Amino acid sequence: MKHILMQTPNSTDTVSLYRHWGPMFPLKRKGLVQLQAMSDDRKHISHWHYYKNNDFAFMCRSAELTDLAFAEQCRKHGRPIWMDIDDNLFEVPDTSDGFQYYSQGKAKDNLRHILKQAKVVTVATPELQKYLKNNEKLDTILIPNALDDDLLMYKQNFNFNNKVVWRGSGSGKEAVDYYAPAILELAEKYKKLDFAFFGFNPYMITRRNKNKNVLWAKAENFEDYIAGLAQYNGSFNFMTHINSIFEKTKSTNGWLEVTLTGGVCLVADIGDWSNLPDNCVFKYKCMDLQSFIDNFNKMIETPHGQLKQMHLNSMNLIENEYLLSIINKKRIKIIEEINGNET
Repeated sequence: MKHILMQTPNSTDTVSLYRHWGPMFPLKRKGLVQLQAMSDDRKHISHWHYYKNNDFAFMCRSAELTDLAFAEQCRKHGRPIWMDIDDNLFEVPDTSDGFQYYSQGKAKDNLRHILKQAKVVTVATPELQKYLKNNEKLDTILIPNALDDDLLMYKQNFNFNNKVVWRGSGSGKEAVDYYAPAILELAEKYKKLDFAFFGFNPYMITRRNKNKNVLWAKAENFEDYIAGLAQYNGSFNFMTHINSIFEKTKSTNGWLEVTLTGGVCLVADIGDWSNLPDNCVFKYKCMDLQSFIDNFNKMIETPHGQLKQMHLNSMNLIENEYLLSIINKKRIKIIEEINGNET
């Protein structure tokens, strides 16, 4: 059994659920690892007992001076670092809440220095893996995001209805704003459809929505959010994407969550989204409003039986390749091979 010292900035957010504590808890229940959270008290960074008690350290989104100090303590105590990156922190857009943090001071330098110290670096997408190789000369291990097996309790079949879902948060405001004219046009055309935004109020749309068929629900903790999506059980979903380096390296979490809760997806041909099979999702040309409208129309007008089969194809793909119990085998291999007491 390996003992892991977890240095994570937020143990309860969605990134932690998909990439950090979330994947580690099933391994802990199996008796494969023991987990210890590093203290938030900065004075504890130099306390020897955190390092002596663990075989290696797990870090994520590490860009502060305290993170750099923690990495140095790991080196002094001969404890290797496993660093995980979900998003491209070198290319955070100025519309993101994280831009101010990652664009100021020496955040990128700190991140780069820690990455170079890490024994293992894992990433969520092939595009991010390629970016780090080309721009940072960094070799990484791909561990895709996966659907926690426990969430299968919320699994819904495809049931044809008049419900359209957008899921996300305020960080997607720029993309929603860009596609707002197309969404408004579709909301006017399909008066019997309800367009429900989960996690964000699309004010740029609701203010001009004459049919009053654009709805929204506030952001919630992940369990309540998934339960709400499952209860709503919308037949249709659309993802709004901006063509940027950051967006190209993002994960397909939305496809996992919407498929789980019974929906068929419309996505852009960008990054990992473009690699989703054509028999699973509908695709539009990124940032092409007419392509978005045309392929939304195609999705809505597709026969029910074909939509049901597309949803089934997506669900089968997830259950065969993208469940956490399957993807976690990659983490188990890392845990088995990473060695402590290294200098």
